Amino acid sequence: MLSKILKSAIPAAILAMPVVSLADDAPAAPAPPPPPLTATAQVGYVASHGNTVASTANLKFDGVYNVDAWKHELTLAGLYGKSTGIVSAERLDAAWQSNYAFTDRLYAFGALHYDDDKFSGFQYQETAAVGVGYSIFKQSDATLDAQAGVGERRLRPELIGKDAAGDVISRTPLEAESGAVATATLKGSYAFNASTKLIDTLHLETGKGDTLLQNDIGVSVTMSSALSLVAAYEIKHNSSPPAGLGKSDSLITFNLAYQLK
Repeated sequence: MLSKILKSAIPAAILAMPVVSLADDAPAAPAPPPPPLTATAQVGYVASHGNTVASTANLKFDGVYNVDAWKHELTLAGLYGKSTGIVSAERLDAAWQSNYAFTDRLYAFGALHYDDDKFSGFQYQETAAVGVGYSIFKQSDATLDAQAGVGERRLRPELIGKDAAGDVISRTPLEAESGAVATATLKGSYAFNASTKLIDTLHLETGKGDTLLQNDIGVSVTMSSALSLVAAYEIKHNSSPPAGLGKSDSLITFNLAYQLK
């Protein structure tokens, strides 16, 4: 478990290094006020034909609405893959968070998270949490936010039966579980220049029965005022998946992103 945590935390540490170094230099320009509404949609698709027939598609959407002391953010992500006519990946991840700023850096939040991954060993995992956050860095080219909270999580594991080729042939739902959960998130960004930005989010949910650790790191390269290319790497680790399933899953994506205006 420790090695998995370290593996997921390393990208966040790498992100933090250049941000921390800014503190030792001359004060950087403060971040400008955020626009009232921003929305970005991403899409990626890969297909192969011939000896291997496979296709994979992923969609992402992120919307942020700022009004007075409030910030509301909706994040949606979907993944679907098929190989030789057999579904090999199917996932929906949705998150909502509302922040209320007490100061320029300190805020309280309420968050909802729903994860439905058909190949993770859980029919679903859903979490509701409240807590506090603090903007450690809030500059024009670098940001770093940390937050922690408590709440309740409900999940339903399932036993997945596979044939000799590894294809899923049966699903047996197990008893749903619920209980208290603690959450922690470290989210930051660093702009290397006007067109290239590094973004990293490390998220932890831990409670009785399972600990979910997820790290998403990506590089965005702007091509125009609305279009950009995004290369991302995600690793997700469940400490106690149902028997016969691995604890970790990783995903590499190359997407075209469009900023809605």
